[in-house]
Amino acid sequence: MVNIVHINLNARGGSERLALATIRALKEVNDMDIGIDLTTLQKPDVHKIEGTYGKTGLMAIRNINRVNIIPSIENVHLKKNYDLIINTHGDMFPFSQKGFSKDNSITYCHFPLAKYLIDVENEEYSRLIYGQRFSDKVEYKKLLHSARNAYIDMIRNSTILTNSEYSHKAIHKTFTIDSIVLSPPVDVDLFRKAVLFSSTNKRDDTILVISR
Repeated sequence: MVNIVHINLNARGGSERLALATIRALKEVNDMDIGIDLTTLQKPDVHKIEGTYGKTGLMAIRNINRVNIIPSIENVHLKKNYDLIINTHGDMFPFSQKGFSKDNSITYCHFPLAKYLIDVENEEYSRLIYGQRFSDKVEYKKLLHSARNAYIDMIRNSTILTNSEYSHKAIHKTFTIDSIVLSPPVDVDLFRKAVLFSSTNKRDDTILVISR
């Protein structure tokens, strides 16, 4: 049994695409009946997800056996013993469980942003992961300390995947650990079809790199 961990699939960005692609990939493994649960802070909006990602996004959602909706990251204890936990939002989601190891947990992290947001006591981020505003400064700092420890435990005790040498260096600089660089896939079929159905036969072989 596999548990996919993600803050909120309704954000419908790149990390959400990764989460859905991970679910699809697990279901497409030949001769293996893999059960998949999702742990998240927000209930997935199926219509929004289908509107953004089409039928592939919809099929990924339908492949989820159970959605565990947690109100915040405070004192999260999963009832099931999963064979593997995959955090597809390791930039932002400080999700750690007792018994985490590099054999049973994978964290995909583009950049260790959560640590820096916690260190500067970013209120918007705190509201995201705890689901509320805090008027008690002592309680606020206590929970931030807990989130920071959870994030560090998660990074240090799981197998870390990232998507570039730049990110690899950033993670190493922050935590002095090595991560595995896994280059993100490119949907070449989309571009190939655009070329094949182009109105002109004239073409050049070109490599286009888009960064932000």
